[in-house]
Amino acid sequence: MKRFVIYFTTTLVIGLLFLGLIVMEFRIENHYRDQFMVVPMVTANTVLPIIMGIVLGAPRLYHTVTKEGVWRYDWVKVLAISLPLLYVTMLPLLTILGIMPGVLSPPWLFQSADSYLPISGLILGFTVISNLYKR
Repeated sequence: MKRFVIYFTTTLVIGLLFLGLIVMEFRIENHYRDQFMVVPMVTANTVLPIIMGIVLGAPRLYHTVTKEGVWRYDWVKVLAISLPLLYVTMLPLLTILGIMPGVLSPPWLFQSADSYLPISGLILGFTVISNLYKR
């Protein structure tokens, strides 16, 4: 019964955090869309899924913190998974800011951004935080 309460409470807290982040993203989009400011909208759409991924990895980090041992970080896994995801996640923002020319952006970038950006951001945030461990 104790495990159920812990899992249920964790699920509720994560769900409420997700709901708060989604509401915040919606408000940011509505506010800046009315003013025709694209950069804050794209920044919110880029950063908030990464924060959501970190929130998803927080219970695992809590479990790791309670263990004894020396802190380690799996750099190989993080770099192998996170670098491509960071590129995909940040590509719209880098293109809009003018850091990366639009010529280098793939043609599918803005056509399907609603589907791949949140997923890549979630995986990126989760990967970054979940590869901390103790040995």
